[in-house]
Formats: sequence, structure tokens, C-alpha cells
Amino acid sequence: MMNNDHHDVAELVVLVDDDSASLREIRRVLEEIGLRVLGFTAASAALAAALSRRPDAIVIAHAGVDVEGLALADRVRAAHGDESPAFVAIARSPAALGPVARRAYDVILRRPVGVDELVGAIDDALVLRASRLTRRSARRARAAE
Repeated sequence: MMNNDHHDVAELVVLVDDDSASLREIRRVLEEIGLRVLGFTAASAALAAALSRRPDAIVIAHAGVDVEGLALADRVRAAHGDESPAFVAIARSPAALGPVARRAYDVILRRPVGVDELVGAIDDALVLRASRLTRRSARRARAAE
């Protein structure tokens, strides 16, 4: 999908933010540029949607980005494997995230985040995911030789 700023972005995004006002605002802005957004204040509800709807990207702006977000990413990746969505985290202090949490996300942004920055991060995460899949396929092909 192309938005007005000519970014290639996801078509379906799952958004998780425990701050309902922030969730509504981010969702509104993403929908205005043409994305379909499923918004949740709880990671457990987002997990159910991610498993059944197969979003292109999951944006986690939850205060528990290092715990609930990590569990969400792990469960979705376990279920979808190579078809897992891209993961973007929005954290108040990205540097405070542990190394395991930092590896779980394709892109980590510092809160507050602007819409252009978020859309760019989703796009970057999708590119990183595609690159990772290409490298993984090449490794599998070499191993099969």
C-alpha cells in the first residue's frame, strides 16, 4: 500500500497501547493515511487478533513493552514462523530495555513519536523482515545442497 508520503507500509497493523487516549490518537492517525488498524489496550487481546488475523505489523506502545510485548512477539513468532509480522516497539526509554527485548523488535522508537517516524519505522520493520526471510531462505538452500 502507498500512503500520501510514498512510503510502502503495512495494510493491517495491530496496535497495543495501555494508554487508551494514546491508542485512539495513534489509531486515528494511522487510519487517516489508509492503514487498517486493530487497537488493543491489553497484550492478551492483541495476541488473539494477531493469531487469527495475520497482521503485516504489530506496534507495541505498551508500558510493559519489555515483558508483555516480548511475550506477544514470542507467541506470534512461534505460531507464524517465517510468516510472522514485523514488530515495532515504542518505549519511553529504549536503552532501558534488556537485550532479549531489544532483539525481539525489528525497530524500537522513543516515546513520544511522530506519525512520520512511526510510519517510517513500520516500513523499515517490513523491509528488515523481508531481508531476514531472504537470508534465511538462502541459508536453507545452501544447507540442502
